[in-house]
Amino acid sequence: MAARSLLPLRRFNRLLTNTHVGAVPIFQGKCYGTKSENTSGYSFDMSEELRALRDMARKFSREEILPVAAEHDRTGEYPWEIIKKAHGLGLLNTHVPEEYGGLGLGSTESCLITEEIAYSCTGIQTAMEGNGLA
Repeated sequence: MAARSLLPLRRFNRLLTNTHVGAVPIFQGKCYGTKSENTSGYSFDMSEELRALRDMARKFSREEILPVAAEHDRTGEYPWEIIKKAHGLGLLNTHVPEEYGGLGLGSTESCLITEEIAYSCTGIQTAMEGNGLA
């Protein structure tokens, strides 16, 4: 019975270790998230503006949130000082349209910011994104 329940896992593992399924390459050690070599079709390259936004969120997360995250988790204190700094940088209300005081960013941009902030502390990230949860 236990061997039967592991069968899907074994098939999935075989798929991951296989470099080809039929004639379609699955994984060849190439990073697909960087510069596209294909000039036609979709490109998932980040624009310079998007890269700068991600880098700003990453820097804020590492320098402002990470050093105090454990203390906020331990005490349960609301991170007002971080929220105010993030607001000043434009890292809050990313999904809110510009005419209502937000940045009017799309899902991709908002997700990049959220991922970078959540790296340091998911609790503080949730406090920052609380408006978007409604």
